[in-house]
Amino acid sequence: MIALEMLVAFVEAVVWVGGWSMLVGLPVAWLRIHRTPGWAERPDEGRSYDLILLGEFIQRPVWPAILWAWLTLAVTAIADVEVSSVEYVAIVWGPATIFVPAAVLWLDTARVPRLVEEMRERRPA
Repeated sequence: MIALEMLVAFVEAVVWVGGWSMLVGLPVAWLRIHRTPGWAERPDEGRSYDLILLGEFIQRPVWPAILWAWLTLAVTAIADVEVSSVEYVAIVWGPATIFVPAAVLWLDTARVPRLVEEMRERRPA
């Protein structure tokens, strides 16, 4: 039963922590890249391409936030550590809230033209 609970917790961590990381990271990423030449060259098909480009741009810092949540969940379950809900929120959600926007500030905006080119290649004809 513990294995099933851990699997559900890991899936929830991907969905919720990953979603939250994207939510707090996308505005910071947009502020960083919306005036770059690569952003100006993106396809004109609509906002979905903008979100895909921003998501691709911030994907690198989102995964460590998810892995941190997984590690926290695994350690608390395996070690049978009792943590309060406030501590749990701070341990699991704090890094995603603080680390992802801070890491996005350090991402290289020179990757944007390459990401735009990859988007063009994947676009259906």
